[in-house]
Amino acid sequence: MDFLSKLFRRPSSCHSCGQPLAHRDNSGRCNKCKNYFCSQCLLSIKHKQVFFTSIVRICNPCSHDEIHSSDQDSPNTSKSKELKHAKAEDEREIKFMSPNKKEMQLRGKSVEDEEIPAIFDISSSKQFLQEVKNRVKPIKQDPLEIYEIKSRLGEGASGIVYLCVNKGTEKDVVLKRYKLDNPEDKDRVLQEIFMMIAADHPNIVKFIECYEDNGEIWAVLEAMKCNLTNLIKDKWGMMTERQMAYICKEILLALRWLHKQNRIHRDIKSDNILLSINGEIKLSDFGVCAQITNESYDMTIAGTPCWMAPELISSSYYDQKVDIWSLGIVLFELVEGNPPYFNQPQTEILQSIANNPPPKLTHPTKWSSSFKDFIRICLQKNPGERASADTLLRHPFLERVGTFARDDFKDFIDEWLNMN
Repeated sequence: MDFLSKLFRRPSSCHSCGQPLAHRDNSGRCNKCKNYFCSQCLLSIKHKQVFFTSIVRICNPCSHDEIHSSDQDSPNTSKSKELKHAKAEDEREIKFMSPNKKEMQLRGKSVEDEEIPAIFDISSSKQFLQEVKNRVKPIKQDPLEIYEIKSRLGEGASGIVYLCVNKGTEKDVVLKRYKLDNPEDKDRVLQEIFMMIAADHPNIVKFIECYEDNGEIWAVLEAMKCNLTNLIKDKWGMMTERQMAYICKEILLALRWLHKQNRIHRDIKSDNILLSINGEIKLSDFGVCAQITNESYDMTIAGTPCWMAPELISSSYYDQKVDIWSLGIVLFELVEGNPPYFNQPQTEILQSIANNPPPKLTHPTKWSSSFKDFIRICLQKNPGERASADTLLRHPFLERVGTFARDDFKDFIDEWLNMN
């Protein structure tokens, strides 16, 4: 007899169809009748809580009974009720909005019409690691045979970044070089590369290819002109609200896409927001990005202290709303020049974020009511009161972006670069 079945008194076959039960698939116990069922006879219904998503399992027979019992009051199925409940939650969340769809145009397409791919659903950490293994296959070659280093752009916790040129096409790219000191380092790097491979969105820096040579892994990425930090150093407090709204909207488009894929970036900050000479704005650096699975996900403290959300520091549970807080801090940077608590020691920064009220603007009367409302919603300490990326894309502050915002921002970047 199977040891685990004996220990937990779990039957060896499905109560409904009689199929053998495997301990590592999605089989389990019905929350209503308490019998055990295989994955084909058991439904998993997700209920989103404030900090996490709970899963209720119910078997097909019990689900069938519930549908028929509810038909006496309404012809809707249980699935329809779930959709109604979700719609009611959305209506409650966006009660502060009055969107003007004609003004919410970007690249000839409204925010509501942008195509969102199917959710990237991974049921377990084991499946996630298998996806990484299947999709990340570094080329066994020295990348410097193909690319020539032009300059060193910087160094972070995970590697060194170089601006390079393809010797054949003469096109600029960025090479990120990872040193592998132990097997755990390689797993971490491959997971980061997988996140970049799977992040196919116009507002996320494009991954090109990767190489493995002499105990090192190199990732090849598209080249951008600079990061938002460079712009803030020269232009903080001087950008128009329309320009800041454009920056926020582009990052929210990337975040909405990531969050629909059940991912949390966890390191949104001006250093990781890149700009092109064409006015494009893209999100980069997936070194601490987390993939949420049906089983669990890594809820360790991750990111850069000044941009961390309060619940990430002090709570056992957090979700995609931590990225929204970080975006609010980026907006605070655009206005004030630095994030809150910038010059404090790291431990004091974390304590201040966790214990203090949300940061306030130094000169609030300088800014419009829609701008102040937008940053207020981003910086709600209670994540349950903080809006989602999808909701924020319909906020009145972003209505001013308009159709030609990218062209206007491109002109702004050109003027700034010509002055330096």
